[in-house]
Amino acid sequence: MYVAMRHVVSVGKRSLAVVLPKAWVSMLGVRTGDRVMLRLNNDGSITLLPMGSKIPVLAGVFARPQHGVTDERLAAKERLMALALGAPETIPGGGLHSDPDLIRILAPLYRGEVLEHEDLVFLVLRYLENACLYLARYIASLDSNTARKIHEIEGKMDLLYYLSYRAGAVELLRNIERELGIDKTIGMLLSISLLKISEDLVDSFDRIAWRIEEAGIVPGETPQLVNEISSVLLTIIHCIKNKCGEEEMSGRYEDIQELRKILQEDMKKSEEHSQVYAEIASILNNLEGLIEISLMRTIANTLSSMADRYRE
Repeated sequence: MYVAMRHVVSVGKRSLAVVLPKAWVSMLGVRTGDRVMLRLNNDGSITLLPMGSKIPVLAGVFARPQHGVTDERLAAKERLMALALGAPETIPGGGLHSDPDLIRILAPLYRGEVLEHEDLVFLVLRYLENACLYLARYIASLDSNTARKIHEIEGKMDLLYYLSYRAGAVELLRNIERELGIDKTIGMLLSISLLKISEDLVDSFDRIAWRIEEAGIVPGETPQLVNEISSVLLTIIHCIKNKCGEEEMSGRYEDIQELRKILQEDMKKSEEHSQVYAEIASILNNLEGLIEISLMRTIANTLSSMADRYRE
């Protein structure tokens, strides 16, 4: 467990410092006089990158919001960290962390533990599926509460991406150095790629909902496009979960090409809703990326089975 409580101390007239625990110094690979890059992120976190380390170590340190600042995502990060330290469940913070699966996935990251990649994959796919279905429901009803549900999922996905993506990348680098099996390395790469593409997709769903909410009108063939996208996406999600073969994924590329044709025809009729159309075009591109991930997970599963038979 890599958690420590430290006081902020003054250094000179204007600078402040936090003293690292002695046990962390060797873990980070830093010595007196080494250069360390610090980056203050927009969400109040600080990224620490020791420049002399053989493998970069990224440590998230979360700043406390100033008085009057109500950043729900930042509050969620604070609460998750408190939960990881064993604090009671009554800590305030908003709706982003009401999902117990989100807490179960993210809390170990604060303790410096290994990320469970398959658990992450299934949680990401659940958020992705729910966001897409909510978008189809919203377009049919134009109910603002449904749009807010998409936005809440986008917030969870953003939090999941922010914390898990870097942790997964660093863990992957360490495992490559330790020369782990190719099946595990491929699995980690694919989970990182899936996380990024899924986060982009949920962002697009959220932006479509709020652009329609602002305009008060659903453009052209958008309902048909979103329903067809939902159908294709659910098929891809099923295959990612169950590691389908190539024959089960055949036809999905053709489905996406047909949707592109419908989109292009719709765009010719009206340029007024170009932002919605641009998001749909981005979704179609990312769906192709998900198909590739599905096929690669199947290949990784085959390689793993072959390796097991070889070891026997």
